Amino acid sequence: MNDEKSAVACLIYSHDKSKVCLIKRRDVPVWVLPGGGIEQEKPEEAARREAEEELGVICHVIRLVGIYLPKNRLARKTYLYELKTDETVNDSATEETLGARFFPLNQLPLMPPPYKAWITDGLEVPDGAVNYSYVPGVHWGNFIKFLILHPIKVLRFVLSRLGMHWNS
Repeated sequence: MNDEKSAVACLIYSHDKSKVCLIKRRDVPVWVLPGGGIEQEKPEEAARREAEEELGVICHVIRLVGIYLPKNRLARKTYLYELKTDETVNDSATEETLGARFFPLNQLPLMPPPYKAWITDGLEVPDGAVNYSYVPGVHWGNFIKFLILHPIKVLRFVLSRLGMHWNS
């Protein structure tokens, strides 16, 4: 299956679902869910590959949580998967990340949309159900707000979307 213009995002919760694993990106240094583009593979294969590349541990897909469609050019179609790992996630840098760690759900760091909404969806969408909706919170109003509050990070985001990565 070729779904190259689409992406995957990966939810990896602690065993008691009180924490979620986030990565700190290199190109835009913000905390987000692991994920990335779909290459010449099925979306669930991309989710596993991206999580393993960014975390450095073996992961297994549990379920598809949702399929999110873009409302504008700021987002792309994204498959949200819940994964698990039995290995310890170390907060060490990889080629793609500055680190990874589990955060308590009530103490999440600053994240751009739609990540907090997706973390909630992973907890609220029942097993066996799939949420179909638009990518939440990714609109021009939030883009302008983040541009004012975090201009360098937004510049790095725009450059990364244009294929010019400014890695730390």
